[in-house]
Amino acid sequence: MNAGAAAAQALRLLALYRSAGYAVRLPGGPRAALRVDAMPPPALVQWLSGATGTLLTACNPGSRPLPARENRARLRRLQADLIEAGARLLPASGYGPSWREASLFAAGVPLERIEALAGRYGQNAVVIVEPDRPVRLRICRGDWPGL
Repeated sequence: MNAGAAAAQALRLLALYRSAGYAVRLPGGPRAALRVDAMPPPALVQWLSGATGTLLTACNPGSRPLPARENRARLRRLQADLIEAGARLLPASGYGPSWREASLFAAGVPLERIEALAGRYGQNAVVIVEPDRPVRLRICRGDWPGL
């Protein structure tokens, strides 16, 4: 793929990620809905207890679909890596009009470690949630021109 096509693909994916919905299953079952640039739900902020949270996945690296079985195995490995890093975890997902992707919501892991894990699992971006700040998308790819 040439540089122009790569940049166009990166911009398409960035727009998809920014328009996607994200959901975190809170203890007891209710879901906290997240949107990039919107404030996080109070119940999720309360669960964070002042920490930063990150929604990330190991599925479909580089936004290239993998078989469900492989995605489940990758997500289990990510979960083990996050537990090893000392994370508090909740199940989560990202979704759009024609897709849904299993994810994890991790609290208490330094951003540097999150970025390293995102790189290990071939992820383009993660969703960052901080108390009193809008939800934001963080690009984890250094090869996306101009981003």
